[in-house]
Amino acid sequence: MNQIYDVIVVGAGPAGLVTAEITARAGLKTVVLEKNEAIGVPVRSSGGSWIGDLQKLGIPDDYYHPLHRLRLVTGKHQASFDYPKPAACVLDVRRLYQYLGEKAIAAGADIRLKTHVDRPYLQEGSLAGVEGSSGRSTSPEVYRSSLVVDSSGYAGLIGKRQGINPGYKAFGYGAEYDLYAPDYDESEAYLLMGSVTAPNGYGWIFPYGNHRVRLGVGVIRPFNDVDPRDYLEQQYQATPELSRMLKRSSPVEFHTGLFPIYPPGGRKFVSDRLLIVGDAAGQGSSLVGEGIRYAIGSAQLAGKVVTGAFQSQDWSEAYLMHYQRLWRAKYYKDLVIAYWIYQRIARFSDRAWDALMPVLSRLTPDQMAGGLKGDFNAGWFSSILFRNPRIALDVAAHSRIKPAPSRTTPG
Repeated sequence: MNQIYDVIVVGAGPAGLVTAEITARAGLKTVVLEKNEAIGVPVRSSGGSWIGDLQKLGIPDDYYHPLHRLRLVTGKHQASFDYPKPAACVLDVRRLYQYLGEKAIAAGADIRLKTHVDRPYLQEGSLAGVEGSSGRSTSPEVYRSSLVVDSSGYAGLIGKRQGINPGYKAFGYGAEYDLYAPDYDESEAYLLMGSVTAPNGYGWIFPYGNHRVRLGVGVIRPFNDVDPRDYLEQQYQATPELSRMLKRSSPVEFHTGLFPIYPPGGRKFVSDRLLIVGDAAGQGSSLVGEGIRYAIGSAQLAGKVVTGAFQSQDWSEAYLMHYQRLWRAKYYKDLVIAYWIYQRIARFSDRAWDALMPVLSRLTPDQMAGGLKGDFNAGWFSSILFRNPRIALDVAAHSRIKPAPSRTTPG
């Protein structure tokens, strides 16, 4: 059975849904093909983000929980940063994705759940849609279109099949409990580094309102081959405060997820009749594994270019490269710096983290927020150097500390 559209979007994550809303609102017949039974299910993200950027992207404050304090914890040190006016937040991921889905539907997009996309559909050697199956049917179906948007997340299905997505040699692998924690202080979040969380790992404890808290562990492949699921329980005891606040908590959900890591701008996002958006294009920050606000912002750029392509009746790679140039101008510089930092801390030992923490504790709350956010503008660098002239030398020295080898067994 052939079904004909102007735009096919593969994947109903934030990148796909925002692109679909824009193209549908422009009058283009748009379908979103999603393999799962519900939008935003299962949850694959811890949801950490930044209020100012979300406001600029048009996300209502109903969908995130503001944070007034951020604590960084290593084996021997703890640093606390207070924010009377919150800068960071935690998204209610499922509700946000479904909100974006509602907006796409209201704009005229058609969303097909339980629809598995198997491969590109080619006509005379050119991309002309996708092939897949839906519901309980195993019979192949052809969805034809003038343009395909691959927003299939880590899988990057269409981009790989079309030869412009080489896959990922490094990725973050995370596991988390979604807890009901009646005693947790919902004003603060924790970032945990080193073996306090897992050997050469990292952890997070993020409240997102109504006594719900995400407690997670992540590791970086291929630098670390431990299983983060084996280390979730020890997060409860990471500090005396956490032990007290989580004493009466219990899991309500369990999540796992993968976050692709790739040098920013190190791959093509387009070819003839194809755009890649979000995690499928490796467009998130490798420093903190944050992808949602980048996915939404990138999708807004992609939707603009797709609309222009139909107005010009030009779906060539040459035209669609406008999207890649817009993305590079907006995100490339900050993400390159984030990737540089990630490369240096990905295998930090406890000794390295403990040595770096006194340096980080000298940052102001705004400077710490700017660094975690990846807002590496000239003002951020100059404010740090003005307040702490030696900090650049200290960071450089600690970044050269030899990392510990990864471990393969819990303990």
